[in-house]
Amino acid sequence: MIKTTIKFNDEDFSASESPSKQVEYLPEFIRANSLEKKFKVIINHSANVPYEPMGLYVYCDMGVDKNMDNSISQRVKMPLTGYVCFDTMTKLEELVIEKAEKKSILFTTKENISLALFIIPDRSMICCDLTHNQISSEMLKYILNWLIQKGYLPDLPEPEEEKKVEKPLMFKFSFGADPEYEVVKNGRPFDLNLVQEDDFEFPLSSSSSHEIGVDGAGSQLEIRPKPGKDENSLVSNIGKLMKEIENAGVHISTVGERFPLGGHIHIGIKCVGNRKKILNFNGTKKLVKLLDYYFGELARNANGDARIDYGALGDYRMEKRKGVECLEYRTPPAAIFLSPKICKLAIRICRLICIKAINGREKFILGDKSLLRRLVQLGLTKTEACMFFRFSKKVTKAFTYVEDITKIWSDGKEEERVLKLKRNKNLVDKILCIGFKDTWAQEVKNIFEYTLSSIKTKKLSINLMLYGLKESRGDAFAGVMLGNGWGIATGLTSPVVQTSEKSFTINIGVPHSVRTGKKPMDVALLHAALNSLVGSILAGGYRCLEEEH
Repeated sequence: MIKTTIKFNDEDFSASESPSKQVEYLPEFIRANSLEKKFKVIINHSANVPYEPMGLYVYCDMGVDKNMDNSISQRVKMPLTGYVCFDTMTKLEELVIEKAEKKSILFTTKENISLALFIIPDRSMICCDLTHNQISSEMLKYILNWLIQKGYLPDLPEPEEEKKVEKPLMFKFSFGADPEYEVVKNGRPFDLNLVQEDDFEFPLSSSSSHEIGVDGAGSQLEIRPKPGKDENSLVSNIGKLMKEIENAGVHISTVGERFPLGGHIHIGIKCVGNRKKILNFNGTKKLVKLLDYYFGELARNANGDARIDYGALGDYRMEKRKGVECLEYRTPPAAIFLSPKICKLAIRICRLICIKAINGREKFILGDKSLLRRLVQLGLTKTEACMFFRFSKKVTKAFTYVEDITKIWSDGKEEERVLKLKRNKNLVDKILCIGFKDTWAQEVKNIFEYTLSSIKTKKLSINLMLYGLKESRGDAFAGVMLGNGWGIATGLTSPVVQTSEKSFTINIGVPHSVRTGKKPMDVALLHAALNSLVGSILAGGYRCLEEEH
C-alpha cells in the first residue's frame, strides 16, 4: 500500500501514532475509518499548505494553489470567511450537498456555510475543522461514507511492486586456436606416425600442455598458442610459435592434400561480474548459426582435398578450459592460419559476431546469398571483405607444398604470396612418405630416404614404414621378395593397410646387417626393387598376408 503522509499541527506522525496530550479526534478518526487507505496526504491544522491530489486537508489555510484547476480554486474561497477553515457545530440534518460541473462536490449548511469541498478528478477533500469534537467528527464521517458509497473515494491503488529488471548479462570473450599442419619433407607431406621421438624436433604428443605437438591422429603437427583477447594478441602468439618451428628447420603446409587439416577456433566465454553464469543453450546455438552464416560457409572453400569428411557447418563442442566455458568452432580449415593478415581477418569476424550478437543483442537478418556482402554487413571494410573472400575461394588452387608457412609468417612477403593468389600450374605427383623404426645408422637412413623419395605414386598416398629385423633373421628382407636378396620385387608378404581409397601403408623389414651399415648396399638394386613394388601396388597387383616380425 502507498504510505500516507499525515501532518498534525505541522508535525509529522504515522497513522498508528497519536500526538501526546492531543484532545483532537483526528488520529483516532484516521485509525477508525482507515483513512490512510483513501488518501495519500492527510493534513490538519496547518498553514500555507501546498495542494496535492489524493489529499485530505482539515482546517488548513489553502489559499489559491497553482496546482489546482482554476475553476475549482475559485470554489475554495468560501462565503463569509474566504477559506474552508473554521470551527463548526453543524448537525447532519443541516447538511446540503451540491455537485458542480462534474468537477467538485460542495458540502454546505442550509445557511450556505461551506463545510467541505471534494475535488472529483483529484480525489481530494478540503474541509473546515470537522475533527474538533464528536459532533463535527460524525459530520466528516458521514461525508466520507457518502463519497465512498457513491464511488468517489475508492481505496488507493496498491503500489506496483518494483519488478526486478535483470540487467542483461555481459560476456567477456577470448580467442584461441589449435590449427593443424602437414609436415613437409622432400617436397611432400610426411606422416609423423612414421617418425621416432628422438628424430623430431618437437614432442610427438597430443597433450594441450605442449604448445607444439601432434594432433590426436598423430600424423599432423598441431600448434596450441596462448589465447588472446582479440585478433591482434592471438596472431602475435601464433607468430611466436611459427618462429620456433622455423628455427627448428621444420617445413609445414596447409595444403591438406594428404591429411585433413582443421583450423578450429576456440572462443572463451566468461560472464562479467558473475562467473557462475554461462551462455545458455539457445545463445550457443545462435552464436554457432551466425558463425556459419558469416564465416563458416566461406571459409570451408579453403579445405584441402583430404578434409572431405570434416568441417561440416554447425560443427562445434563446448568444453571448459582453465575454468572458462569455451566454444570450439570446428568448421574452419587450417588454411585460415596460413598468414597473419588472413588469420587476423578470420578472428576479427568471429569477434564481431560475439560482440554484436551476444553482448549487443543485435538482430541479424539472415538470407543474403552473397558471401561477400555478408562480411560487409557484419562490419568489415570492402577491402577486407574482398581480401578474405578471394583468399577462401582461390587458396586451394594457388598453393603447393613448395611454400613454407613459417616463411610467410616471418618474411613480410604475404602481400605477394597470399593476397595476390594465382593458380599454380606446377602441381606434382605424390611420392612415397618414408618412416623408420628401430635403430639405424644415420648414413644408411640417409641413403634410403634419398633413394626412395623420388618414387612417384601418381594420386595414391603410400606410406613406407621401414623397420629393423633382428640379427638372427639373417640378410633377408621382410615384406618384399627380392631375388638373391637384392632382386626385383615379386610380391608382398606383409600386410598392406588400406586406410582409404587413396592411402596405403607398407611395412618392410630391413636386415640388421643392412640398417646398421655392416653390409654394403647396392643402391641401384634397392631403388629398382622398391620402385617395382610401388608399380605393383599402382597396378593393383598386391596381396595382403599376415606375418609376424
